[in-house]
Order: sequence, then structure tokens, then C-alpha cells
Amino acid sequence: MSIRANLTLFRSLHALFAALALVALLFALGFELPRPWHSGGAHALTVRTGWAVLAAMLVVLGYVLRKYMHKLRYSPEFRHKVSLAELEAFDQRLNDLRLELLKQGPREERAIRARLRDVTAGVERVLRVEIEPSQDASQPPRLVPRPREPFGRTARWLHAHLYYGLLFAVLVLVHGRAGLHSALGFWLNSLAVLLTLTGGLGILLWAFGPTWLSRAERRHRLSIEQAFVFRRHYRAKIKLGLAALDPLTRPAIAQVWKARSAPDFAARARLALQGPEFSADEPRAQAQEILVLIGQYRRVRAALRELWRIRMVFMAWRYVHIPCAILIVGLAALHVLSVWRY
Repeated sequence: MSIRANLTLFRSLHALFAALALVALLFALGFELPRPWHSGGAHALTVRTGWAVLAAMLVVLGYVLRKYMHKLRYSPEFRHKVSLAELEAFDQRLNDLRLELLKQGPREERAIRARLRDVTAGVERVLRVEIEPSQDASQPPRLVPRPREPFGRTARWLHAHLYYGLLFAVLVLVHGRAGLHSALGFWLNSLAVLLTLTGGLGILLWAFGPTWLSRAERRHRLSIEQAFVFRRHYRAKIKLGLAALDPLTRPAIAQVWKARSAPDFAARARLALQGPEFSADEPRAQAQEILVLIGQYRRVRAALRELWRIRMVFMAWRYVHIPCAILIVGLAALHVLSVWRY
């Protein structure tokens, strides 16, 4: 079975803008690395490439700031709240407009946008409605509500981060003439190469990794988040069940629980139920219920392990990329400070 790729990243306009910026810079340099100013090269050219590196670095860091603004709930959208009654009224108005469009057929986008101003009244600070054209020309466009994000969607910032990050790494090589003439030049250029390689690998894994994970989740009928929650849930239920067992029957079931990772778990469970302490119906029913929970726990844990391994495979590049990015930003700041100071 082939793995479908998420190709939205390869259709990003940021890729085009980053490529155009790089071509413009190389054209200005005559498609040659600039000579160092202390060896007869143009000092202004070195300064301009340095400013270009700094600008690209700030754009790359913008994604990190945007991500943690959202993660730490500092984004403005978290402060704009509306009541449940307002949201329900908005939903009703939107459905009425959809029904009207369905009855009357397609309408001009300008007219629909004019109507949407009334539909979103009261919730316009937290919600917006996107107009998506229908695949069938005879059908009206789809009206899809989306949350407002004043600083832009994190996914868009990710596109900018990846492509301008690659541009940043190339600019570092251009500015440093891809040379190893000093300790600082060695580290900056080496880290730029490593960032370029890990960034390129990250783009490919970002395209194929999530669909690979989704295929495994469909096979297990569990998402990785659900498997993590269910594992904790079953573990807690089993411990409560063991604590509620009679002291005579608890040791046998506890031994099966301790051997939950054994390949012959089913045989151990059947053997435990054959003991004389489970001859009565009630203790046997209680033990069987716990054994069923242990079996479900084993299935969820096996699914979680496989899903986690897949996730680690396509996310492992970050464990090299992120420390290198932090290091190169620190070295770049040190380089700027030394140039400005000395």
C-alpha cells in the first residue's frame, strides 16, 4: 500500500519567495562568493549579506515565537470570549444562509461576503467564515467557519520557517564564503550545512510521516493520543479491580498482571482461572473481568508502542536540528556583537 504524502508544504508561496530572494542575492553577487573585505573585497557587500542573514534569521525565529505564543495561550484569540448563546445564534444564522444558497443556487462571492457580515455579528472577533468553491459548478460554495488568529495560522508560519530557514543557512554560507578560515567561521558554516541537511530531511518526513502514522492509527483503530489515554485508564481500572478482589484470589491474578508482557499471557490467564479459589461463580466472574481489562491494556500498549516508534522515526531529525539551530543563533549573535563592538 502506498503512503499518501501531505504536499501542501510544497505548494507554499514562501518557497517561491525564498527562492526569488536567493536568486536576487546571487545575481547581485555575480553568482560568485564575495571576497572578504580585508582581502580587497567590497566592505558594503559583506555588510549587505550580513543584513540578509539577520533578516532571514528573524523570520525563522518568528515561527518559534508564534508557536509558543499559541502554546502558552498568549495569543489575542484566547482573550476574546463569547457566550454559548452567541455561538449558537451564529451557527443558526450560518445554517440559514447555507440553506438559502442551496435553494437559490450559486451567488456572487461579493454578495455572500456582504451577508456574512450580518451572520458573524457578535462573534467576529473569534470566528471568520471562509468561502470555498464547490467542485460542482451547479452547487453553491461551501461556508466553513474558522477561528480567528490575528498573528496568522501556525501552519503558515511553519511554511515560512522551513523555507526561510533553508535560505538562512545558504546565506550564512554565502556571507562566510563557505570557508573554514576561523573557529567561528568553521562552526557557523558547519552548522549551516547541518541545518540545511536536517531541514531538507525534515521537509520530506513532514510530508510522508503523518500519513504513515495515520495509516497505522487506522489499522489499530486508535490515535496515538487515544492509546496514551486508554493505557492510563486501563492501568488505573486494573489496579482498582485488584484491590477489590478477595485476598484469596488476588495473588493469582496479580501474578498474571505482573506477567502482562509475557508472550504466553493467554495461557497464564487460563491456568490462573483453573485454581480452586475460583470455583465459585462470583470470584471467577470478578477475575475474568480483570483479565479482560489486562488483555485490553496489552492491546492498547502494543498499539501505543508501534505508533510512538513511528512518530519518533519521523520526528528524530528535530533532536539534531533544534540544538544546532539554537547554537547557530547564539554564534550569530556573538558574531554580530563582535563586529559591532570591534
